[in-house]
Amino acid sequence: LDKEDITLNLKEAFNKLVEDRFSQAVDSTKIATWIDFIDEWTDGGMRTKNLGIFVAATGEGKSLFLIELAYRIAKLENKKVLFITNELSINEQTERFIACVTNKHIKDIIEDPTIATKELERHWGELQQNLLICETSGGTAINIESIIAREYNLTGFKPACIIVDYMERMQPVQSGHDPSATWTKYGAIAKDLCVLAKKWDVLLWTAAQTNRSAFKSSKTENEEVSLYLSS
Repeated sequence: LDKEDITLNLKEAFNKLVEDRFSQAVDSTKIATWIDFIDEWTDGGMRTKNLGIFVAATGEGKSLFLIELAYRIAKLENKKVLFITNELSINEQTERFIACVTNKHIKDIIEDPTIATKELERHWGELQQNLLICETSGGTAINIESIIAREYNLTGFKPACIIVDYMERMQPVQSGHDPSATWTKYGAIAKDLCVLAKKWDVLLWTAAQTNRSAFKSSKTENEEVSLYLSS
């Protein structure tokens, strides 16, 4: 994953900041999630070129949380979202999205997805334009970059936000990491994703898994999901 190194003295860096801030090519608007505790904690949302990671144990709703996040950013923020699923098939992920959007039970959607047709009619506008779902088989940040480049070149789709479900299925770009050292692996992947977010000027959200015993021993009474932010 290539990224050009930049070295500036403080005055040069300030001049670049001013130039970029007032350039039409730069959007400094924060992207809200419309999820109260996150938007309060991030003072209204996160800007592009940043990475947010949800950390939770198995079964604590990481995938559903990411789906809700993608839906709200695409629908309520009217931002383009690329949702990359490397765990479920695109059909399974679509079933979850439809259940989320229409508030129908996932079992009913699985049995007959057409029951959601009428309800979906009022949602298609922003969602059809803004939300792109891509199925991939894990890989690295380089694989994700190739997906972004492909969609941009073929369709002109340039996401403001990329959501990856989820880190567990990814590998660091640089080989040689001990597969048993989970958090070292996560750290390497997070660095790769930070580079990707900066290079493509996108906000990137994903999730990581911790074992249940560690999760329960560290969470407070009101803390269902930990949130790690990296810029």
